[in-house]
Amino acid sequence: EVLALQRPNYVEDELVVRDKTLELYLAPFSDHEQGGVMTIRGRGGFTGGTVDAFGDHRIAMAAAIAGSVADGPVTILGAQASDKSYPGFFEKFAALGGRAEEE
Repeated sequence: EVLALQRPNYVEDELVVRDKTLELYLAPFSDHEQGGVMTIRGRGGFTGGTVDAFGDHRIAMAAAIAGSVADGPVTILGAQASDKSYPGFFEKFAALGGRAEEE
């Protein structure tokens, strides 16, 4: 008798988590099957606050982008995590018109 084990589809699981997170915390969206296009419909009323990146470069950069449209300031704890995948992210962010101050 042969027992076949199937490896979990981590990519699919990650996408499910991404989809649920977007719906819950950010905004309704549609994920178009062709061309990798995603449409996000903002809810408005993003007031700002504090985000802990927990060492995750993606959270740090996403918080910076979200902060650029917030009504109030956004403080990113561990913002230097962005250096993992995009060294100089905040310099580029400033060059494109974003405002960031290091405390």
